[in-house]
Amino acid sequence: MSSGDAYWTAPVRTDAEGRVRISVPLGSVETTWRVAFVGVPDGLGPASATTDIASVLPLSLRIDGGARWVEGDVVETTVLVRNRTDAAIHATIEATAEGAAALESPPSAPRKVDVPARGARTVRVKLRGASAGEGRVVLVARAPGVPDDVLRHSWELAPAGESRVLTQTAWTSGARALGIALDHGYRIAGGPRLVLERGYDDAVAGALESLEPERQKSADALVDSLETSLRVQRWAHTRDTPRHRALAGIAADSAARAQGRFNALMKLDAASHGAGNAGTWALRARVGLLTTIGPVLADAKSPEATCPPSLAEQRSSHAPSSLRSDDDDALDVEPAPGAAVLPCWGAYVADATRSLSEDTDPERIARALMALAERPHRAAIATNLTERLRRLVKLGASGDLDGPGHGAQPLAERARRAMIYAALLRTQPLGTSPASADVLFGKLATLRDVTGGYGSSAATVAVVRALLASQLGGHGTTRAHVQVAGKGNAALDRDVNVPESGFTVVDLPPGTLDVSVTTTGPGLVARFERPVLRLWTRPPPPHESPVGLEVVWPADAASGSTGTLRLMVRHVLDGSFEIDTKVPLPPGVTLGAPEAGVAQVQGVLTVRRSVQRTGTVIEIPVRFGLAGKVTVPEATARITRSSSGAATAPARHLTIR
Repeated sequence: MSSGDAYWTAPVRTDAEGRVRISVPLGSVETTWRVAFVGVPDGLGPASATTDIASVLPLSLRIDGGARWVEGDVVETTVLVRNRTDAAIHATIEATAEGAAALESPPSAPRKVDVPARGARTVRVKLRGASAGEGRVVLVARAPGVPDDVLRHSWELAPAGESRVLTQTAWTSGARALGIALDHGYRIAGGPRLVLERGYDDAVAGALESLEPERQKSADALVDSLETSLRVQRWAHTRDTPRHRALAGIAADSAARAQGRFNALMKLDAASHGAGNAGTWALRARVGLLTTIGPVLADAKSPEATCPPSLAEQRSSHAPSSLRSDDDDALDVEPAPGAAVLPCWGAYVADATRSLSEDTDPERIARALMALAERPHRAAIATNLTERLRRLVKLGASGDLDGPGHGAQPLAERARRAMIYAALLRTQPLGTSPASADVLFGKLATLRDVTGGYGSSAATVAVVRALLASQLGGHGTTRAHVQVAGKGNAALDRDVNVPESGFTVVDLPPGTLDVSVTTTGPGLVARFERPVLRLWTRPPPPHESPVGLEVVWPADAASGSTGTLRLMVRHVLDGSFEIDTKVPLPPGVTLGAPEAGVAQVQGVLTVRRSVQRTGTVIEIPVRFGLAGKVTVPEATARITRSSSGAATAPARHLTIR
């Protein structure tokens, strides 16, 4: 079997004289190939040997076309025709495009090229990325008296946009219709599916996956990842099933990685900004408190030993590594009652709850409730604040919210709503809740994205706390009838059974935009997932970012020359911050010269620079290797080691002469 770069055969027996003939096709790259042989004599142990074979042809081809294009790109690939004989060669070059590629203005006849003895000539083959997928070109060089050379080259053609999965999730008990409307900025891509989910095991597993330590950009998010991992690990150990044992192992590994990354980040932050700010204190104290759940980090601080910063200090503190807001306080790190706890903690809690009793921001009250609900000795305070939160959001039996927003963050924001619903579910047993736990869980399920998260790491860990404390779960099997209207292959009419703890996936017809579900038995969460492509002609969904980014490519870009790429980066924060910028490169474009803080990684320029609020212009030399009309994908910039939103520079077309 051959993959183009490697070849292997099934075992072959030798003849009576101990000989065997094996034909090994070499790949299209001119290089030295290593061939390994393994022999196994009857009744004896195996033996092996290797030999090197140089692949050199009298007439050969080599193509330079770039590794990754965007659909719609038109590129003049360069083909090097090499003659290794002692006489000039009159060669013909044939080109055939396959897969997602097409020849631009196909020639009517093979190309002719005269190649001098021991020399080389370059011909250009203009190709177009007709669609997303794998582009392929087959080149054949022929000349009298020498063997033909056949070169097969393939490369990736990316779609001209961002792959996304649009979802609609609903709590379903009876009949429910789900649908997604697409406007001109989206294109259907991939197969849709319907996920029918019972219990909360999958929601917990999804939340753990969404908080993978390597994906977290700030110290706050890493602590959220650590806490979630430790809580899931402890919960999974109480359930003796293969799935829960596997989940416990995954959570333990995630916790260890979160610990290591947090420690490293804190050392960097202390070296840059010092360790005395309120945000850093709260982080270390929170990590120290996690010793009640699992292992402690080496440099964690127990909150019992010191007093918390005052509310005024916290609300004026902005830790550079995390950009914490004034919503954060020390309620979440209050130690358990004991002789070692300093009296200042009681005064702090009294001050904080007095302030919350007059607060009109439901999210801030929800954050406080998530902390107070973990502390039985604060049950009376938690009950009073719970009733206040229910009144503020006008919670009804349906679970709908109709309360005040706060500043620039409306209640409809995913993370904000998830935090409020998590607090309402966590405190549902306190007082008299208008909405049942199942209804609140259903509302939370509608806010879960395809990664398993809820808009932010803080909201996700709050949901995990609420789910594990509520111990939700139904009994018996739910029967669901799934229907998609249409004709032939576009229609679906199917009955499925959903177990009381688990999920069932129903693959839907390719063009589905609407599906109906009718359940018999306990309710379930129905999630309709529709893969789409957000075209680069449509701006990304608006989100707050403290960073601004503009990318300016040279107007006179020419093949074989070097130009200057300019990045204009700014932010709205006080002081100087490191900003990470990523600029995908079009085919044939590379970093032109070494530049401090700039690296090229798999076709993407990564730039890290310290930027003042007034902004800075970063000039980067780039080399243009191929001519054509190409697409430059969207570039992004964000504060280093921060979970704040990223700025996006739009995609654009670039002509390289």
